[in-house]
Amino acid sequence: NVRADAGLPAPHVFQQWPNSGDPRHPYVGFRATLASTGLARGRHRIDLLVDDGHGMQRRFGPRWFVIE
Repeated sequence: NVRADAGLPAPHVFQQWPNSGDPRHPYVGFRATLASTGLARGRHRIDLLVDDGHGMQRRFGPRWFVIE
């Protein structure tokens, strides 16, 4: 599991979901770093599970990346 820094400025998100009532806009961005050390060469999958802190979760993915 990788934790992310949240609450970063992301004004483009509101453009994507203009009907959002999230009062945190535009500070809904996040950043995470995944260390690839120890991962085998080849194709890997990553999914993102976003938790709003109020019991709602949304999964994004999968996304694939390759270690050469």
